[in-house]
Amino acid sequence: MSSQPLYLRDKFPALFTDSNLRKLFALLAERNIKILTPVLSPSGFTYPEVEEVLGLTGEAAANFLEKLAAQGILRSRLVDQILRCPYCNSYRISVRMRCPFCNSLNIEKSVLIEHFVCGALRRRTEFFHEGKLICPQCGMELKEINKDYRYAGTWFECHDCNKQSDEPEVRYYCRDCDMEHTMEEILLERLYAYHVPDEIFEALRREHLQITPIASVLAEFGYQVNSPGQLKGKSGVFHVYDIVGVMSANNSRTVAIDVVQSESEVGEQAVINMFAKALDTSPTSTILVAIPKAADTTRNLALIYKITLIEGGSAKEAAEKLREFLK
Repeated sequence: MSSQPLYLRDKFPALFTDSNLRKLFALLAERNIKILTPVLSPSGFTYPEVEEVLGLTGEAAANFLEKLAAQGILRSRLVDQILRCPYCNSYRISVRMRCPFCNSLNIEKSVLIEHFVCGALRRRTEFFHEGKLICPQCGMELKEINKDYRYAGTWFECHDCNKQSDEPEVRYYCRDCDMEHTMEEILLERLYAYHVPDEIFEALRREHLQITPIASVLAEFGYQVNSPGQLKGKSGVFHVYDIVGVMSANNSRTVAIDVVQSESEVGEQAVINMFAKALDTSPTSTILVAIPKAADTTRNLALIYKITLIEGGSAKEAAEKLREFLK
C-alpha cells in the first residue's frame, strides 16, 4: 500500500506539492466525490467544488480542470454544450425565429397532423376539441399516434407579411448586449465532466483521511515529515513507509509509521511486513497504526517484534493516541 502513493508522487508531483490541488482533492475525499460535473445557470456554468475551494467559475474553472486532464490527473468526458455570445462572451443566449421573407418576429408556429383514414392534413389546433383529437374532416377521434395519425411537420405563418414557410430564419439573441447572431457567428462551448481515476482517488483519499491526521501529529512535535517516506537500509535498499518523521536536530530521532485499515481487524501480516523493513532500516521508533483495531495475534506479534501498535476506530482517534505516545 505504501508504494502506490510514492509512485504517484513521481508521476504526478503536483498532486502533493500544489496547494490548490491539495485543497480540491481534500474536499473530494471528504465528500467521496469522484466526478466534477458542470452545473448550468442563467449566467453560464460552473464546477461547484472548484468554485467552493478555489473561487474559480466558468471558463477559468474549465481551464484549470482541462490542464489537469492534460497531465493525466483527471479524465474528461463531453456532457453538454452551451452557446456564447461572440461580442460580449455572455452565456445568456436565447433563440429567436424570424420570418424568412420580411425578417419579422411576428410569426406563429403550427404543427401539422395527418389523419391516416381520411387523409386530412391540418394544423393540430384544428383537431383539438374538448381535450380530444377529433378529425375536422371526418369526425373520427384520433387516439394513437403513428397508428391513427402522425405529425407531418411544422409550419410558420408571418402575421406581418402573411407569408408561410416551413423554415424560419434562426437568430441567437444575447440578452446582455442586445445583439443577434447567425449560426455562423454564435460560439458553441463544449462542456466536460472530469473524472478522478480510481488509482489517484483512492490514494489521495487514503492520504487525506488516514495519513494526514497522523502525519500532522509528528509535525506538531517538530519532526520533518515525509509521506510517503523512504529510509535506506543497511542492505542499501530503500524501504517505503506511509510516514517518516525525522527530528531536525542532528537527525537524532527517526519515526517510521505504517497505517493499515481493515473492515474488521488488522491481521499479523501487517506486523510481519513492517518488521522486515524495520530490521533493515533501524528507525528509532517503528509504529503500526491499525484502524479500527488489531487482531489478538497482531498485538502479540507486535510485542515480540518491538513494534509500537496504536489502534483507533478512526484516523483521528489514532492521531490522539499517537500524540499521547509522543509526549
